[in-house]
Amino acid sequence: MSNEPQIDPYKSLSAFFAYELRRAREAEGLSQNDLAAEIHTTRACVCAYETCARRPDREFAQDADKRLNTEDRLQIIHHHARKEHGSQWLMEFLEHEKEATSVKIYQSKAIHAFLQTEAYAMAMIAAGHPKDLNAAVAARLARQELLTREEPQAPYVWILMDQSVLLHMVGGVEVMRAQLVHLLKAGEFPKVTVQIVPFSAGAHWGMNGEFTILGLDEGDIAYTEAQIGGRLIYDPAEVQELGVRYDQIRAKALSEDASRKLINKTMGFFDEVCVAKEQPQRRRGELVC
Repeated sequence: MSNEPQIDPYKSLSAFFAYELRRAREAEGLSQNDLAAEIHTTRACVCAYETCARRPDREFAQDADKRLNTEDRLQIIHHHARKEHGSQWLMEFLEHEKEATSVKIYQSKAIHAFLQTEAYAMAMIAAGHPKDLNAAVAARLARQELLTREEPQAPYVWILMDQSVLLHMVGGVEVMRAQLVHLLKAGEFPKVTVQIVPFSAGAHWGMNGEFTILGLDEGDIAYTEAQIGGRLIYDPAEVQELGVRYDQIRAKALSEDASRKLINKTMGFFDEVCVAKEQPQRRRGELVC
């Protein structure tokens, strides 16, 4: 009797793949060692795939289908599992992020984790009511280590943000002003580029959602954001399409210098808000946050 955890096939398509792989292997009377030897992999890999600890590639699904007489069933499940959204993708993405040689980010709702102050991160994460707020904040800030690595380990980072990100009142006026100061300082890092997509840019691909493209030695991958869970994208064609969209968004962004000027101007707006809060009335047409 195996001591490995039982996989719930209803949890996700990835879990269904793991469940079907194990079911088909056992139906053929094969151990994990047997299957590994016959399709030229390792028992550790088979075990990881059957417990959802790791995700197999398409070649493994093809080889497993042939040996386990499952026609194309594992390949079909694998194909759709790679396209599903789920919270488990984020943890896998964060592991890849540590090895990235380049990072291209588009943000439309909030300052990216790489550039958040502790106070801003605290306010963002607290809104989700985590069980351990301090641990969650520490984990987010730890990702910023990527930016401060010594050369040549530090990756090139390009961050595009909609102008609205600068105006979302996360944590209050003082937190936002300090966050914008930090944003300007981060933009001075030698391998970090921060550009703002202004309201005047009009419609662009970024309005369809946030995404990140990681440059890795073995090839680029991407991650798209969504409620509850995102999607990690390995398919080269999809990653290439997102790369084109990123370039098209960047073509509508302000230059680095113009972006810095807009950030400074926004800081002035928050200063005005502080003054306005002390006044009983605001002039008609004045922006209220």
